Amino acid sequence: MTADVERFLALRLAERLRSIQQRTDMPVSSALEDLTSSAAAAMNADYAGITVVDAKGRISTLGATHPYPALLDKIQETHREGPCVAAAWDHHTMRIDDVAPIDGGRGIAAK
Repeated sequence: MTADVERFLALRLAERLRSIQQRTDMPVSSALEDLTSSAAAAMNADYAGITVVDAKGRISTLGATHPYPALLDKIQETHREGPCVAAAWDHHTMRIDDVAPIDGGRGIAAK
């Protein structure tokens, strides 16, 4: 992703965040769903979710646009491996274009 594309996406998401912030009546869960839906649309993704790891290493998925992000997080939590949990443990953002080719069909993609 080029710096111009990253800047464009950041501006789109910042605009959406400002809009969400102005709606004081919106529950947090709805705000997160709105944010992930906007992020998915901005990145032309089919699904999105926010992976959260607590202090005990438990994983939860917030604001998922579909059951798939939560399912992927659950599989990764069960096997203690995968790109989303590794990114969450290291505090990085992760985009997965296609889980099928990961490890040539081994690892979490085979689960």
